Amino acid sequence: MTSHPSSDGNFNKFIPGLRAVLPVLLVLAAVVMPGERANAQNVQSFTCNQANNDSIQVCWSIGGTNCSFPFNYDGATIRMNGSIVTQTTQPSSCITIPNLFPGGYSFSIDVEGCTGGISDSAVCNRFLPCTNPIVSCSTPAINQALITLMYTSTFPQIEITMDPPGGGTVTVYSGPPIPAHLVTGLPAGVYGFSFAPVPIFDCPPSGVACTVQVNGTEICNNGIDDDGDGLIDCADPDCAADPACSAGPCSGGPPGSPCDDGDPCTVADVCDGTGTCNGTFLDTDSDGVCDAFDICPGGDDSLDSDVDGVPDFCDCDPLDGTVFPGATEICGNGIDNDCDGSIDCADPDCATDPACTGGGPCSGAPAGSPCDDGDPCTINDVCDGMGGCAGEFIDVDGDGFSTACGDCNDNNDAMYPGAVEICNDNFDNDCDGGIDCSDPDDCATDPACTGGGPCSGAP
Repeated sequence: MTSHPSSDGNFNKFIPGLRAVLPVLLVLAAVVMPGERANAQNVQSFTCNQANNDSIQVCWSIGGTNCSFPFNYDGATIRMNGSIVTQTTQPSSCITIPNLFPGGYSFSIDVEGCTGGISDSAVCNRFLPCTNPIVSCSTPAINQALITLMYTSTFPQIEITMDPPGGGTVTVYSGPPIPAHLVTGLPAGVYGFSFAPVPIFDCPPSGVACTVQVNGTEICNNGIDDDGDGLIDCADPDCAADPACSAGPCSGGPPGSPCDDGDPCTVADVCDGTGTCNGTFLDTDSDGVCDAFDICPGGDDSLDSDVDGVPDFCDCDPLDGTVFPGATEICGNGIDNDCDGSIDCADPDCATDPACTGGGPCSGAPAGSPCDDGDPCTINDVCDGMGGCAGEFIDVDGDGFSTACGDCNDNNDAMYPGAVEICNDNFDNDCDGGIDCSDPDDCATDPACTGGGPCSGAP
């Protein structure tokens, strides 16, 4: 019997669709390793060759003095990467395995049932390279681009990206292979589209690309030939009925004529001779917001940390969303809510508020006078001299409850109203007066109190 070394183990990592091809297989990319050896009696030849870009053809020939068909040859098993592809009784034939992803593949044949129980085997290896599809792009309609792909290799997933005229890269499709993809809503300009298989195989990362001029609907006052017909704005017949050309501020006006483009952000508006009125964008503080809509002249309008609608530059407390210019002044909280420099009763906005006219606990009372702010969780309430009454919230253990608010032990942060009662720690965790098993509401069914443990009921 003649035996052949098997290299199945070197290729188990190349199961299509599961993991990337190891670089070591690149050495085998153009090599076919037939399993035939000198003096072989059963496997006369065994080869694997690339049939198409995504398929491999495996051929075999069984014979010799120990294995003559059909009397003493029971058949052969052919495997790919260790998995059975086919079992055959044909002594000589070929099969084609299609739809294979790029990568390395190991094929083996095991011959059984020859005279005297003699068997034989052989191995061959093949690497399928990545072949990118043919990619083209066209413009089926205005503001649209159609990307068409014709595949010669099999891919598990692809990605199409777009480079718009303004720069950058945008992914327009990512998923299983498709024959075409339509991108709509594109402004006029030159667009580049690129295809690449998702890089889980040894394929070129750049893929292939195409470029297309996308024509848009003619905009009649932007000075651009949007539809690519060589005519701009009012000189384009598409704009004949557009207000910018038929009844606009510059309809028939010569270049330089004063006009009003209707944009409050521009000044010194003049006609450009194509029916369009253009002005100069006025942004004195260069923060990107025109002067007409600038909330904070002289400062940056883009940063608003507390999201109260007023940029930090003009907000007297940029971290408190209730404090900003224009907010309602609360007349007894010791805060300048509306950022006008006056607090509570010193603010004219509070002139008729009960807290400042006689309806509040500190109305007319000097600072430091005892009062009641109505909050049961504070103590030592006193007037602040501006009509406001405020007390101290004392929470020693930091559990969110003060003694005045029901904390039965302000030195233990595990004890406060509403806490979960632990039935064997000798503490009244929820401050309801019951400790451990003496708390029937919380511990009646707890194993520590019903006999579920060696110390049930014991502190």
